[in-house]
Amino acid sequence: MSDASEILKHVLSDDKLRSSKLFQDMVFTDQPILRRGSQISRPETPPEIREMRSIAYTPEAYLKTSAWLFYTQGKFMENFSDVYDFSDDFVRYYPTYRDLTTEQLRGFFSWRTRIRSGETPPAPQPFIYMLAYEIINGIGVDEPVDGFHMLMKLRHDYGANDNAVKRYLSQWLTDYAVYYSIDPALIGDSPDIEFDRFLLTLINWEDCSDEDLWEAIFRLSSFPIAKSGFYESHKTLFRKTACRVFRRLSDFFRTKRKHSLVEKYFGQLSADNCRLFESAVFYDSRQIRSADYTINSIHSYWCVNGQWFCEMFRGSRGRNKNLGDLIRTVDSILRERSGSSHKTKPGDTTRNVITIVNKVIDEIIEEKRLSNARRVDIDTSKLSSIRRSADSTRDKLLVDDAEDSAAEELALPDSAEDTPSESSPVDGSDNSCELLSEPETAFLRALLSGGDWKAAARNAGSLPSLLADSINEKLFDKFGDTVIDCSSDVPELIPDYSDELNELIR
Repeated sequence: MSDASEILKHVLSDDKLRSSKLFQDMVFTDQPILRRGSQISRPETPPEIREMRSIAYTPEAYLKTSAWLFYTQGKFMENFSDVYDFSDDFVRYYPTYRDLTTEQLRGFFSWRTRIRSGETPPAPQPFIYMLAYEIINGIGVDEPVDGFHMLMKLRHDYGANDNAVKRYLSQWLTDYAVYYSIDPALIGDSPDIEFDRFLLTLINWEDCSDEDLWEAIFRLSSFPIAKSGFYESHKTLFRKTACRVFRRLSDFFRTKRKHSLVEKYFGQLSADNCRLFESAVFYDSRQIRSADYTINSIHSYWCVNGQWFCEMFRGSRGRNKNLGDLIRTVDSILRERSGSSHKTKPGDTTRNVITIVNKVIDEIIEEKRLSNARRVDIDTSKLSSIRRSADSTRDKLLVDDAEDSAAEELALPDSAEDTPSESSPVDGSDNSCELLSEPETAFLRALLSGGDWKAAARNAGSLPSLLADSINEKLFDKFGDTVIDCSSDVPELIPDYSDELNELIR
């Protein structure tokens, strides 16, 4: 008797094992409880899989990369189909044919067969990635555009409930379009390309409608606008205020700052080298040495001597915190100005932004007041009675020609020349300095002349920072900007406004 049979007999005749809970209340058939390794049935290995595995042991494979091996094995199994019931779930990073067991390989090829026939069967995550690897390597793809649509379908079918799959497939779709020169219009629904579209709207704020501008703000703001109770109750006012604030602030940065508002919030357009199909098993079978591919005016790729480069906005590519703080501030100030009982804190922004938001709200309130004042309601049902009254009045006013002439003479002025109307004198003088108090004027004069501004503040019984804030606020309407920089301990005049300030206090 073999050793294996002795071990099985000894284990099954153990009294302690028989009396254990594992064997109580159980009915056994003639199937053995324990089996030898030779008795365990194994799935049959198709000859194609055996031959595919042997590729990894050829002399050529030892000198090549794992990406080359995947591409070569994939091309060998390109038209293979199988029928095998596999329902296990497993995890594998960067899965390849070489890493999978026979059961897993048969499960993958059976699942791929069903996918190619139009089905959408469930699959473990490694199967989805392996099929994506095959497509981006051109395995089982007749034309590049066909592979693009296959990736699109794979993302649609298996990325809806898996954010990781959706994120990777979206990026590989863009890379696929670049590598195979697919029409850029086909990748318009990619999250990365949608971001570019909304960012272009913010960049071209002067040429877009409020509807388009609001959509871009809504999609790129980190502030959850849809969850704001005030926004849900005052959508028209909120949208109008937010769009006007963004336009006003963009114009301010264009005229007063070196970089635009979009560059401040999202970074600047820059070029850097890149790797296509990052995080995928990809073999560069086409050996591209030179290429040029433009998606839009702020996103393009090119290849020089086999090295790929990409130009795009490399700051925050998604929901933006800076834009979110701006919209949070709009939400907070609108709540406060409307008397809402649910107050919120403004976002992390500057005093200048708060001033602009308040000015915009003032403008909208005034526009609404004037619109209500000009409104004229006409009751058309009363038009007939008004006409009858007018006819009666006309008949009463009819007079002889002589009387008309006399009335006309009485109505003429003594002189043929028109009497000039009185108007308030306009001398073109600027009274902005009258807005400042004497201590503020003395403090500003000391800064302009390089005098003792600390003494001027002490004489005023105030702090330099308080005086500077007060001057900035009072002169904001004239300059549209702060004239004194208080970011450090020493207040400094903005050099661009020195000449105007000297004229102002002269």
